[in-house]
Amino acid sequence: MAQKQISPNATIYFKDQSIQSAYINFNRINDYSEINYRQKTESKPETIKPQKVDSIVSKDRKFIYSTRTIGDQNYFQQKLIGGYADLFHLKDETRDERYFVSHPVHGEQELSMKSKKASNSGKTYNQETKQYLGTLSLLLKDCQPEYLNNTKFNIRSISKTLKAYNECKNKLTYIAEEIEKKPEFRIAFMGGANFTTISTNNQSLTGDFGYQTGMDLGMELIFIPTFTKSHFQVALGINYSDKGGEAEYLRQRFDRAIIDYEMIAFDLSLRYSFLPSTSKLNPYIGVFANKSFFLKDQGERMLRVSDSDGNTDYLIDLGVSFPNSFPLTFSAEAGMNYKLTNKSGLTFNANIFQHNDGEAFFETKGYALQLGYYIAL
Repeated sequence: MAQKQISPNATIYFKDQSIQSAYINFNRINDYSEINYRQKTESKPETIKPQKVDSIVSKDRKFIYSTRTIGDQNYFQQKLIGGYADLFHLKDETRDERYFVSHPVHGEQELSMKSKKASNSGKTYNQETKQYLGTLSLLLKDCQPEYLNNTKFNIRSISKTLKAYNECKNKLTYIAEEIEKKPEFRIAFMGGANFTTISTNNQSLTGDFGYQTGMDLGMELIFIPTFTKSHFQVALGINYSDKGGEAEYLRQRFDRAIIDYEMIAFDLSLRYSFLPSTSKLNPYIGVFANKSFFLKDQGERMLRVSDSDGNTDYLIDLGVSFPNSFPLTFSAEAGMNYKLTNKSGLTFNANIFQHNDGEAFFETKGYALQLGYYIAL
């Protein structure tokens, strides 16, 4: 079988002056002590160490990596800002975030946040010393950004400060993609089915209401922030569903009890994606809050039916007043996003639910499966 061809998206520049084209999934680089790459065909990934490499540059120049030696250990470092002064980022073997500035006058300096244990009144706590602010003040004193002292020790805040400095010097030449990337909004249209059982302690019924399949239709607005490297998503959804079931009714004149919960629900979800949002196939897990409102009144959604003459009546005496919604619930979900283009894709969601009617007559539980199409706004 012929191997699938992969177009190179990067160039590796070796210290011996040789050059090699390669395919690298830049969104999945987590280990700065080595990088996996492939040749033109989809063979097994090869691993490259920083000892042999001068730099790695993506074809669109959105990603640039060079090498750095710290102590006796070599690392790849990502270039975040380029210009009069360059900013680099890496993670060491402890997974700590480290930042370095290369300045034409002051050389290369590490920005550091020192943390140590301190005691006061018998209590021990972590005391942080923001040494990086002093270092930045020295390096950038000839064109210091006004908000320098408000710089936080994170990738976006430090990059913002170095970007402003290079703009002040009129020598900003490069900004990494993840610094330029803005938060993403998506809208998704979903459709599927729910699989529901309803249990009861009502003495007039034989057993539970069995298993019933109903329709689910919905829409979601999804927010993907960049400060989490696009691993987290917040989704606000509105969903139409029809949940219900039937059970045998023991009283005279009637044969069956029918529950029909036709509802509009509002969901607020927090999801964690295992890969960045730019990945082709991206599974996620999440938790969500749900508030569901009935579209039918009490007399229409809970009935008892006679099969012989077709007569219907209220299942529960109207003297017992049920709320027009289920109480707020919290539950779990999982799913998958599949990117078709940079602006669209398919999405799959599976969630579980459990509701009660507020009067402890009926408990509704089950799961729902939905398939949808999303568009980036």
